[in-house]
Amino acid sequence: MRPNIAATADTLIHRLRQRTTYLSCAEVMSLLGKSRNTLCRWVRDGIIPGFKFGKDYRFAPLTLAGWIEAHQL
Repeated sequence: MRPNIAATADTLIHRLRQRTTYLSCAEVMSLLGKSRNTLCRWVRDGIIPGFKFGKDYRFAPLTLAGWIEAHQL
């Protein structure tokens, strides 16, 4: 039985909106099921909102929730 994708996305969006700290690249990789290279390229190309923090990227939870909602992930 396949999980309800819409319900899963809604739950993820809700959890992100409750969060108060930035997400690391590794956390977003896990959430989206994407590789580090893909995620870093998306940030550099302006596809996904994020910012460089030292040698890593960080993601604002509210902004990421809005991006996921807008892209129907």
